[in-house]
Amino acid sequence: PTDRAIQPTDGRRYWEVLCAPGGAAAFDGYLGVIPAAHREEYNSGTNPITLGAIGYRGNGTLWSSNTATAAQQLTGLPPFGAGDVVMFVVDPAAARLWIGRNGIWRDDPVTGAATWTAAPAAAFYPQIQGRNPGDGGTLRSLPSQFSYPVPPGVQALGLEEPDLRVFEAAAFLEIGAGPRLSIARAALWISQGGGRHLSLAD
Repeated sequence: PTDRAIQPTDGRRYWEVLCAPGGAAAFDGYLGVIPAAHREEYNSGTNPITLGAIGYRGNGTLWSSNTATAAQQLTGLPPFGAGDVVMFVVDPAAARLWIGRNGIWRDDPVTGAATWTAAPAAAFYPQIQGRNPGDGGTLRSLPSQFSYPVPPGVQALGLEEPDLRVFEAAAFLEIGAGPRLSIARAALWISQGGGRHLSLAD
């Protein structure tokens, strides 16, 4: 799993996994997310599909359980393997995950229901788990790395917000001279951090 967690307040996040080009035609491990509660289980070698984890397997199945017992939840999803780009959007506040492959979403992350919803968690971690030689992949977290566009209303996994997103700058201008001064006020709202904000000037 990634070192940095996705917190419920981080908003929906997008990332991609490029499956190893020299790997198997069908990825035998799981891609997806694990909750904070599963990190110790993951390190002990447990498959990332229990305790609220969501795992998408290369044979086109999705596994997820909110207990310690594994459960296959969906079949017939697009299979993936060597050279494929697998896309993910997670909504950490609602424990929802959308999946796609090679530019085509299985469920629309803008207007559609999630592919799967797990139990709420304090944090989620994207993960790549290979079970056979060649099952590796590269996690892409920045727009410059992506093969496909970030869906509207979603942010790249690797985007780190500045502490101050929006601030106001006000300037008072003196126009003319003499005892009677003319004063004009200019107010500027400046958007920073890539969020969906309006910039206002008057």
